[in-house]
Amino acid sequence: MASVTVRGQQGVQGATGLQGPPGTNLGFGDIIYTDRTSGPEDRFEANVRQQVRFSSATTTVMDKLLPPFVGHQFLANDRLIARALNDVYNIRINLIVSSDASSTRLKMDCDAQSAFGPLQADDSTLFQSAGIPERVTFSFAIQVQANTLANGAAFYLTSTQPVTVLSETLFIIPATVQPETL
Repeated sequence: MASVTVRGQQGVQGATGLQGPPGTNLGFGDIIYTDRTSGPEDRFEANVRQQVRFSSATTTVMDKLLPPFVGHQFLANDRLIARALNDVYNIRINLIVSSDASSTRLKMDCDAQSAFGPLQADDSTLFQSAGIPERVTFSFAIQVQANTLANGAAFYLTSTQPVTVLSETLFIIPATVQPETL
């Protein structure tokens, strides 16, 4: 069966349908910090643990936080700033990196200056050839304890080969709060 298209006048628009029910809000929202500039601080030499830095002049913020997190600044001086003791945050850090060699391994850790070392670590292996930008994602789920509340938490990157970070995105999703902090 063949169809034929005939150009002509547009007909009258039909009636719009009924509006659907409002969505359910079951969470606390999220906030995203993105730095798409690359400076000298974004060069990571092989096997050197170095803090991931967000340029305050060029970092954009998409704040969709809901109560009780509305107005909370999660990032200051390149550190995660906790809101309250025992809050739980799901954190993803997306980097776009260019490595000097293929098969570079990256490790990121979240450190609150505890005597026991970093809170958590995640790792990834790059697959692209040298010089080709590649996206890598690190995930953390942390519960705020005394060190994190007092010191904040910084993110550190270590790589097996030299890499340049072209873009950093910090995505924070508050997961739970203690009842007394609502």
